[in-house]
Amino acid sequence: MNRKTTVGDLGSSQPAKHDRPPADPMTGLRCDAYNDDPLRVARVAMHQPDAADVDMTVDTLEAVASPVRLRIAAALLTEPLCMCELSELLGISAPALTHHLKKLESTDLIEPTKRGRFVEYSLTRKGNTLTHILSMYFRTNSPKEDRK
Repeated sequence: MNRKTTVGDLGSSQPAKHDRPPADPMTGLRCDAYNDDPLRVARVAMHQPDAADVDMTVDTLEAVASPVRLRIAAALLTEPLCMCELSELLGISAPALTHHLKKLESTDLIEPTKRGRFVEYSLTRKGNTLTHILSMYFRTNSPKEDRK
């Protein structure tokens, strides 16, 4: 009797549904490939940042991903400066500097403070923390350090 071979006859590399590990009851997450600890993925998932926090972090990192904005933040780590001082220090025009300052301000990394006729820019707490972290990175990964 000639019988057609079916997919079920060939066997499957996928485990049968009844062989699959149970999903975590709180998250519904399960790992079918590695099941030494079926709750591992669920435990990690509980500590993942939410989408809004990830988006905010990406915006912040994009803000300092510009060499000019990173140099602005590094300068302000030392002390607050006005726009003309930043322009001279960085060697860029006032309109170009304004663009960069707005980006840093929109991500809450710097804040302007009116001082008479001038506006002085300083790092916010968030900007100060991030810039300190980046300055430590510079010190530990500087090619100058490798030469010593």
